[in-house]
Amino acid sequence: MAGGTCLGLVARTVGDSVVKLVMPFVEGNILKPDWHCREAATYAFGSFLEGRSVETLGPLVTNDLDFLLNAMRDEKNHVKHGHNCLDAYSIVHEEPMLAIGALAHAYGPEFEKYMPELYKYLEMGLQNFEEYEVCAITVGVISDYCQLSYKLT
Repeated sequence: MAGGTCLGLVARTVGDSVVKLVMPFVEGNILKPDWHCREAATYAFGSFLEGRSVETLGPLVTNDLDFLLNAMRDEKNHVKHGHNCLDAYSIVHEEPMLAIGALAHAYGPEFEKYMPELYKYLEMGLQNFEEYEVCAITVGVISDYCQLSYKLT
């Protein structure tokens, strides 16, 4: 948590240039067998999104949404801070949902075209009431999406 907070503060200070510094870490760790590496990569990705320009975020949404969707299905429940073990394919993990929410918020109305891919994960997140953090984050993502949709009309 402290590392992500620090990275978020650095990102606010240096702006878009943080992306080229952090993405090698994310890309180098997101597929590693060690769940600690995958969790750190997902958290790092979500930590630097706020305040990035749409020009910087565009390629990230296009290229990296798949890894976030895969992280939602991560077989290691530790990715969501080691809460109660549930069926790995019926849960949504906290860190990827946070990253997707940050990405949607930062990208703005253009993110709408990616929402159909996220619907099943949003539904799973809302049904995951046993993990209130995941459910609450999912509600936040849906709220951000509704605000973006409202701006489109």
